[in-house]
Amino acid sequence: MILNGTKLDVIVSQHHKRRADGAKLAERLQSTRHVQTAAMKRGIECEVTAAQAYSKVMNDNVNLYPCDVIVNPCCHWLAATLDRKVYAPDRNQPHGLLEIKCPNTDQLSSVKCLHLIDGELKLKKNDNYHYQIQMQMAVTGLDWCDFFVWLENDSHLETVYFDSEFWEATKDKLDLFFNTYFLN
Repeated sequence: MILNGTKLDVIVSQHHKRRADGAKLAERLQSTRHVQTAAMKRGIECEVTAAQAYSKVMNDNVNLYPCDVIVNPCCHWLAATLDRKVYAPDRNQPHGLLEIKCPNTDQLSSVKCLHLIDGELKLKKNDNYHYQIQMQMAVTGLDWCDFFVWLENDSHLETVYFDSEFWEATKDKLDLFFNTYFLN
């Protein structure tokens, strides 16, 4: 069993709940049934267009590389599914990641993972996407990820940096979950 970005927020919050709830979650995560929601289908359909839009926002001064699953070599139960790797020569650390979201809405203000802070839209720190991005950076060893929300008439771009304290607390809970429900 490999834990990836799916349901990280639920797994991390699980340690406060009953063992039976954790067992049910582990069972769901092990299911071989592949579910593709409408949101997932839209994301797949729009990802290439969104990646091109990101490149334009970056003034075409980035190279994007497709990527698939990367498994952490030290913790084989942790993996990341990446949208793109990024080479941005103008940055101090030119190598990073791109996480693309293509919600089916026409207003950024209605995107559930974003909220206003001091008049600026930001990714919520308690949202699964934040957990997913932190895990992607931890698994790859990279320090930044551009989070790009693409709408047909608008977009949101923010750079998320690796937070080692956040990740250590998260990883401890993931390790406990994995050891409790998959090794026993």
